[in-house]
Amino acid sequence: MKSHVFIMNIKSKGVMTAAVGATIFVLLLVAFVNSYILSAIISSERIGFYEISAMRAARADNEASTVLNHGDIDIRFPLPNGAVAFENETYPIDDGIKQFLITTEAFQHYTNELLPQKGFKVEQFGALLIVESIDNTVRVDMVFYMFTRNFMRVILNAPQ
Repeated sequence: MKSHVFIMNIKSKGVMTAAVGATIFVLLLVAFVNSYILSAIISSERIGFYEISAMRAARADNEASTVLNHGDIDIRFPLPNGAVAFENETYPIDDGIKQFLITTEAFQHYTNELLPQKGFKVEQFGALLIVESIDNTVRVDMVFYMFTRNFMRVILNAPQ
């Protein structure tokens, strides 16, 4: 009789351990993907597989830059860390204009710290940022839109 009680205790401990492990796994999964889940549920944006993959890529902290045509010259312009090219049929762009998806944290760091460190001054007029080099040889207009709660769409144009 005692051996049966002992076996039941071992089985119930195994079940409890599995339940605790499964609960921890689910909590970690929710913590990892909560911004994607909330973005898809709360947002007024249309979120598909392309948008989710772009949001995942924008979470990377890689340095980014792009080449913009400014008159007769091409200039390499710094972008916020993790910026991802973002264009599809839902969010099309015109020729000469580039669009990127970035996190809101990266955008704040970019405008407040990175651009001044790279030799640019920034003026903001609502959703328009005018970014000019200190020597006034380069000007880039940036328009930013909130894209879900944690991301922004940034459109770049280098006027001639």
